[in-house]
Amino acid sequence: MRCGAFGDMVLFTALIRVLHARFHSPVDIVTSGPWSEPLLRGQPGVGEIMSLRSRKTPYWLSADQRRVVRRLRERGVGPTWFCDAGDAARPLLARAGIPEELIVDVRDHSLLPGEHATEQWRRLAQITQVAVAAPSDAELAAVTPGCHLEVSERPAQ
Repeated sequence: MRCGAFGDMVLFTALIRVLHARFHSPVDIVTSGPWSEPLLRGQPGVGEIMSLRSRKTPYWLSADQRRVVRRLRERGVGPTWFCDAGDAARPLLARAGIPEELIVDVRDHSLLPGEHATEQWRRLAQITQVAVAAPSDAELAAVTPGCHLEVSERPAQ
């Protein structure tokens, strides 16, 4: 889960690529902002994109939040990375039935001195929750550091 501005979401691709390499599965993303879906759709390693208009609207007033929680419940419990600096969206994970022991929270793994944000995302993606069997990290060397976007020559419609 990451609800960031446009540039933040570009940097976030560093985490997506490492998670995809580790788990050999597309990474589903909960995000906000009208730019996230067109930016991330079709990028390597990106699975389903679930968008929120606002993570601060009270839950009972937000059809978006209820839809995301319903979708998270449908896909089942699994390892989860909470990548927001604030608490506003965190209750959605609890509502979806994702237990604390399956969540890696970026707030527990601060940016290190001199560390670039893409390096922090890469480091965070290599943390495995205690309740999850650690996948092999054998293919991580093939994931080049930094962010990455594939851009099509086809004009947007």
